[in-house]
Amino acid sequence: MPDKQIGFIGTGKLRAAVAGMSPADLLAKPMPLMWSTQQLVMHVVDAEDAFVDRMRRIIAMDTPSLEVWHETKFVERLHYEKQLVEDALLRFEAGRRNMTRILQALEPRDFDRAGLHSQRGLQT
Repeated sequence: MPDKQIGFIGTGKLRAAVAGMSPADLLAKPMPLMWSTQQLVMHVVDAEDAFVDRMRRIIAMDTPSLEVWHETKFVERLHYEKQLVEDALLRFEAGRRNMTRILQALEPRDFDRAGLHSQRGLQT
């Protein structure tokens, strides 16, 4: 059962956090200038994608460039309020399963590889 593997921890927690919420509940903002639950879910999934991309680049390339990730621009410009949370959850779960398989196949020395972040310099 792959979902019992350590690398899949968190996929069920994100889904459980929004279970039973209506579209209105997902879009409600607790206070002005705060993100809705839907925006938070989309942010978590986009952050996962961004960091998985960095890991994949570091694994596959020699000292790749790693660009800064502007989370607020993603929220402002990617129309999170028009997305489907279910689609995001499926993307998150599939990505987590795929990355787990990659990480499990690596040799210990592969974890010493690094990329060059545009603001923070060398990142492992």
